[in-house]
Amino acid sequence: MRPLLGMYLFILSIIYKTNSYRLFIDG
Repeated sequence: MRPLLGMYLFILSIIYKTNSYRLFIDG
């Protein structure tokens, strides 16, 4: 697996977690 692809997926997972956490707090 390419290192850049791994970093990209890692960043996407962090953004997804923070967004879901924000929705949980707002809701």
